[in-house]
Order: sequence, then structure tokens, then C-alpha cells
Amino acid sequence: MFKVKYPLVFSLLAILLTACGGGADSNTDANTAATGGSTPTTPADTTAPSVTISGPTSASSYSTSSATLSLSGSASDNVGVTQVTWSNSRGGSGTASGTTSWNTGSISLQGGSNTLTVTARDAAGNTRTDSLVVTYSTTTPGDTTAPSVTISSPTSSATYTTSSGTLSLGGSASDNVGVTQISWSNNRGGSGTASGTTSWSVGSITLQSGSNVITVTARDAASNLNTDVLTVTYNVADTTNPTVTINSPTTGTSYTASSGTLSLGGTASDNVGVAQVTWSNSLGGGGTASGTTSWSVSSIVLQNGTNTITVTARDAAGNASSDTLTVTYTTSTSQACSSSTVLCVDDTAGANQEYSTIQAAVNVVRPGDTILVHDGNYSGFSISADGTASNRIVIKAQGSSAVINQANSSGEGITLSNSHYVTVEGFTVTGMSGYGLATHNASATSPIRGLIIRNNRVQNSGSTNIYLSQVADSLIEGNITSGSATSHGIYLANGGSDNTILRGNRCYNNAKNGIHFNGDSSVGGDGLHTGITVEDNILYDNTANGVDADGVQDSVFQNNLMYGNGRGALRIFRIDAAQGPKNIKVINNTLIVPSGGGWSVKFSEDLGGHVFLNNILLSDNGSTGSISVASTSFVSNNNALVGRLSYNGESSIVNLSTWQAAGYDANSFTTTSSSLFVNASADDYQLKAGAPAINTGIVSLSAVLAPLTDITGTVRPQGIAFDLGAYESSY
Repeated sequence: MFKVKYPLVFSLLAILLTACGGGADSNTDANTAATGGSTPTTPADTTAPSVTISGPTSASSYSTSSATLSLSGSASDNVGVTQVTWSNSRGGSGTASGTTSWNTGSISLQGGSNTLTVTARDAAGNTRTDSLVVTYSTTTPGDTTAPSVTISSPTSSATYTTSSGTLSLGGSASDNVGVTQISWSNNRGGSGTASGTTSWSVGSITLQSGSNVITVTARDAASNLNTDVLTVTYNVADTTNPTVTINSPTTGTSYTASSGTLSLGGTASDNVGVAQVTWSNSLGGGGTASGTTSWSVSSIVLQNGTNTITVTARDAAGNASSDTLTVTYTTSTSQACSSSTVLCVDDTAGANQEYSTIQAAVNVVRPGDTILVHDGNYSGFSISADGTASNRIVIKAQGSSAVINQANSSGEGITLSNSHYVTVEGFTVTGMSGYGLATHNASATSPIRGLIIRNNRVQNSGSTNIYLSQVADSLIEGNITSGSATSHGIYLANGGSDNTILRGNRCYNNAKNGIHFNGDSSVGGDGLHTGITVEDNILYDNTANGVDADGVQDSVFQNNLMYGNGRGALRIFRIDAAQGPKNIKVINNTLIVPSGGGWSVKFSEDLGGHVFLNNILLSDNGSTGSISVASTSFVSNNNALVGRLSYNGESSIVNLSTWQAAGYDANSFTTTSSSLFVNASADDYQLKAGAPAINTGIVSLSAVLAPLTDITGTVRPQGIAFDLGAYESSY
């Protein structure tokens, strides 16, 4: 057996262990040092990552019109990218999503140059950057077109006057790209942003007393802008009533008259200014005085008994005050017939028969005389005599049944041949083959003046019931005209017929129009009617129009009720006259057109300047509507309408919102007869409880005043504000 010596084995083992680095404890540094051994280390990482911006561009610069930008790109490293961050030289920084492929998300930019720096890092802290210079332009490249902006409410005009301390505006704007904002400012203080853009509105702008220049500005995304301006004059509300005093024929409160007519005079004053003085008689009649601070009224017709004369002064704000005079006028039949100035006519012999025919009394009448005609049946008469302004000739029925049923020599019931200052009152004229009552033989340059045609019933005439040719400065009041076989109820004819009042008449069932006007330039003069007042009339069931007017200008239509007329209600035009309508004031009327009719109001050959205020204008014809005019020069507000209107002679018919956007009827509304009236099917056009026309009227529009009484004489307002239409309700 071979035996190994133990010392040799151990020596070989030690040599092997030393060569392999084993056999020593890791904590015995002395043994390691003694044997000459060492610990190995990893070499240091000094290599920086790489980073590249590739989105939105790989170039070194970029331009944008957007306020934010996202960057993207890639990064790499010999060991590994641990983080990618970004910063903006104009402010802001953050960490990108991802490393070798990264994205910053939305970076906010400032106007002008923004240097965006992206940094990649590795675990050893080595970094590298890439940069992109971004220019942010706050204007859209190439868009240099400014928006357009228009103020259309409360007016499309450049100026507006109001007594309200706040104002609402409305209008439209447009732009080739898009309107981004509408703002407003007042040079007297205040500004803000409108609601809406292409169609915008501003509510309750606070006004300062006097002139307020309101500027509305439209902007687009490129900061192009344009403006429209409205100069608003705010007149602080005037709440002070005028004063008015009657001082003639007495300064007392009562007076006994010996004549059937009375003249009044007096004074009025106001802190701002008296706009108008009017009068009314409790027994019938009313009108406007001449003058304001010093005023007068001539020839008020008195009725037998107690006449309460009320004189009212009003200012532009609608404030009013009154003075009254109680006038007693007594006429007994026996006393009247014994008077040297009273000529009594009776078709029956007796104490009252001074004359048996009206013509016999007319043949001897003098200025200041009264022809008193008792009940009976009479032949017609003709008069050519004149009264004077202070001594009228009065021809009147003493009772209610003085009937003219046989024609005079002209085939008419009553003929006034160039006869001035004559009153014809209280007759029934029936069945004439020609005109029922007519005027003749005046001219356009020398018309008949001072007529009063009152409280007559003229019916069933072959032609016009009441024909008034060349009649100026006259009063046609309280007449009933019906059943004209071929023509009109009342006809005011030819160019000399100016400054005449048609009040409180009832015209119905006539073959043509209720009331007709014709300026007729072929017969001389200016070919126009001017200064006409048409008020408190009821015109219905006529074949054509309620009012049909050829050549009427500078006139007023107020407190009229028209319904059931075959064509329309109020129609003004030019055919025979010199010109069409101009400066027409249409106030507090109720104009209703049936399904087969035309327009409530229609003006053609139109010269503009009109005012439409506080009316009820309804048409049941779906092809027509409330207002048709051929000039855009008018103002209109606080009306009850159907949603069909035209401001271009019916070239187009628009709804109320389009009409309002054009600057008209900001406070008007659409409605129906059933919502307004007590019983329209029974021709009762008074306002019912809860009707939207109640308390929605205003005192004035463009210095045009609404009437202080309604069609029945009821004082306006009965509630907190004027009602719309001819009737003032008690609600």
C-alpha cells in the first residue's frame, strides 16, 4: 500500500486555495493584506444620454397661434434613460411621460418667443438637452377682417331719448371667421359683456342724467374689432303736474249762458313746458285749445241743462291737471220761439209754428239766429247764408224725431252752398237719391270754414251719406251714417279740406268706405288733406275700408274702433292726391280685420315719419297682418299685434322678432282677439279681465302724446298705466 505523507498533502492544498482566492474570511483584512490580494470595482459611467425633439417639428423653431403646445421625441443612453423633463423660458416646467419615447402633454405658451428645453437624464446623473424656439402669435395669420356690429334695439337710429334710468340694448354682429365677444361701455361710467354674439343683448345699462354715449364692440379671434354707437339722452322723470286756469268768461266756478255757444280762455304753466291744452263737455264735445301757456277755445256748443266744461293741461311726460267751469244753458220751447233770434219750425200748426218748412226759416236767417225744428217730417233745405265765428247760424232739431225724408231742389236732404259758420244738428235724413247732406261751391283756396255737423243720422242715400267738399276748420261729430247704396258713409273731399275734426261718428253698412278722404289735386290747391283729426269713431261692416284716405298728411287717428270691414281698417295712399301719407300718428286704436280682409294698417306711396303707439292691430287673414308701410322712417311701440308685418310695401312679410331686430316695437307683443276682448264674436271689443293689453301702454312716443280719454270719454289711465286700444278698462 502506497502511503502519502500528511505534510505534503497539506502543502498542496494550501497552494490551491491561495491561487483560487479562497480559504480566507472576508473579515480578516490582515490575512488578505498579508497574502497581497485586492477587491475588484465597476468602471465609472460618464456617457450622457441623447435626446431629440421630433414633434411638432424636428426643426429648431416653430410658430403657432395656439396657446398650448405638446412636444414629443426620443431619448437613449448606454446604460438607460431614467427621466425626461421640460422647461419654458417664459415660465413653466414638468416631467414628460415616457423615457426612450416621451411626450410632454400640453405646455402653456406666452405671447411671443418661448424657448422650450427638453432634458434627458441617466442613473449616473448625466444629462443632455434639446431645444425648440416656439413663437406664439395671438393673431390669426391672414385674418385682418373686422366684424360688423349693429345696434337695433331700442332703436336703429343714432340717438334715443328716454325717461327711464336703465336701458336694454339688442342687435346683431357677424364676422368672416366668427364673432368671439360683444362688449359695451358707457362714457358716463359702466361696461360689460353682452349675452350672445351674432344675436346679442344687454340688459339694464345704468344711465346718467343727460347724454350717455353707449359703445358696443364686436371682436373676433384675431382681435379684429368694430363698434356701433348709440347716444342716449336720459331725461330724469318729470312728475310735476302743470297748472291750468280758466279766466274767461269768468274766473268763478259756474256761469249761466244765454247763448248756445261759449268761448273760453285762460293760462297754463309747467316746470318743463305745457305740451297741450284740451277741453271736453260733459254733455258732448271736446277738442284742443289754441295755444298753451295762454290758450283759448272758441264756439263750444252747449246743450240744454248743466254743461261741465273741463280744461286739461298736460306736459310731455304725461302729467296733467284740470280746471272746470259749470255752465248752465236753459232753453224752453215757448221762450225760444218768442225770441227774436230763434226761428221755430213745425210741420203742425200751433204755438211752435212760426214756419212750416225749414227752407222758409233758412231764407230769412241771420248771423246769431237759431232755427229750431220740432219733431215732424220735412222736405230738405239749402243754405248759402253765412254766420260768423262769434255769431253762428244754428239749424237744429228740437227733439229726436225731426226727419227729412223728401229731397230739396238739388235732390239732397241738406245742402250747404259755400256757407260758413253754420251748425246743423240732430236731424234724421233718409232715402235721398243723391247725397244725404252735402257742401258745394267752395274752392281749395277759399274753402268753407267753421261748420259743425253734429248728431245727425243720415242713411240710405243713393250716394255718399255726408259729403263735405272743400271744408276746413270744421267739426263733424256724433253722426250716424249707414246704408249708402253706392258710396261712403262720410266723404271729406278735395284739397281745401284741412284742419277738420271727425269725432265720435258711427259709419256702417255703406257700399264703399266708412270714412273716405280724397285730396284730388285735379280740382286745385295742394291736393292734400293736412291737420285732420279722426278720433272716437266706430266704423264697421262697410264693404271696403274703415278709413280710406287718398293724400292725407300730418294728421292724427286715435281712439277709433274698426271691425268687420271688407278690405281693411286704416288705408292711406296716393291716387288722385298730390302725395301719399306722411307724418301720420296712429294712437290707441282697435283695428280688427276679418279673415277675408286686408291689413289693419296699410300705407302705400309712403313718405314716412309716422308714429304707431298703444294700438291693437289684429288681422284674421293669414296672408296679411298688422302693419304694412312702404317707408322705414317710422317709430312704433307698445302695440298688440299679429306676427305678420312689412316695412317694404309687402315685398316681404316678417314676424315680430325680425321686425324688432330692425328697431321697431321693442315692447309690443303678439296676441289674439280671444285673449283680449270681452266678446269679439258679439262685437264687444272692450278689454276683458287679465287681457295683456291692460296697463301696457305708455304716455308718449317721440314726443307724440297718447289721448287722456278713451273712445267713451273715460279718463286714462284707470290702472297703473294706459291700456292699449280704443277702450280703457277698469281693471
